[in-house]
Amino acid sequence: MARRIVPDGFVLGASVGSPAEAGQGTGADYWGVGPLRGTSTKSDAGGAIGIDGFAAVCRLAPPGVPCVAIGGVRPEDVNGVRAGGGVGVAVVRGILDAANVEAAASPYASPPN
Repeated sequence: MARRIVPDGFVLGASVGSPAEAGQGTGADYWGVGPLRGTSTKSDAGGAIGIDGFAAVCRLAPPGVPCVAIGGVRPEDVNGVRAGGGVGVAVVRGILDAANVEAAASPYASPPN
């Protein structure tokens, strides 16, 4: 429905929190998958799905639809997200609650092995 009203080139994302919700992502340009862990950012986000749940949802994404992990993501999760088929992570509290935003963001770009 959104695709009919947005201008050409508009990027649409879908929130997918479980394999059962994969159908809700039909027609989206990317999927926000999670919450990976519990999060206080969005109270109605549902239960944490972890890396295994994230990977299960990614396997259901249509070809060419990238998946981004969201919800309670920590730097140590980035490698697992990539291994599970994800292209990136979305982070709010892990960065914005920090006194030094740049220092807090750096480990997400260069995660520990």
